Amino acid sequence: IGKLAYQAIMAVSESVVHPLAEMRFQFPPQSLRALRFVPTARTRDVWSVTEMRIYFAGIEIPRSPAWRVSARPNSPEAPLAFDNSEVTAWSTGEPTEPDMFLEEYFDSAVRIDQSMLLGRGGARLRIDGLASDGQWRILADHSGISLHLAPDGLRRIAVEELKSLGLEYVVTRNDET
Repeated sequence: IGKLAYQAIMAVSESVVHPLAEMRFQFPPQSLRALRFVPTARTRDVWSVTEMRIYFAGIEIPRSPAWRVSARPNSPEAPLAFDNSEVTAWSTGEPTEPDMFLEEYFDSAVRIDQSMLLGRGGARLRIDGLASDGQWRILADHSGISLHLAPDGLRRIAVEELKSLGLEYVVTRNDET
């Protein structure tokens, strides 16, 4: 609970000082059973993803409760990148390596032509897709990157996240030691 509470609180202050990167991967329209994001190089940065979204023809595809998510490392926290909240995030918790991934499996093939990640860490990523024939294929090996401005009400979202964790009060120090 402590880590999630800290993450929610820091999301608000970090959104001003260090905005999230919005990475958009575009590829030809196709029906896929899963998507996987993979770093293409080693970095000293911890890779984190606040949200992952998928689109077809510019329209976001709503998530199904039957979809499954996983990651390497830190698979138990992978759902935090798929919870529609900008105050929670999945992270590697360690420097980025090319054998890491974050993935989402669909309950049936989904027609997709774009995916977007909100995150931090400077990892260069590629996106792979699992085709109906059971083969993983590289969909895009680079993304368009822009700064993501925090939505209005992010502080209220963080407060609601803290309440959902069972916290009613937060005590902090107000010094620069």
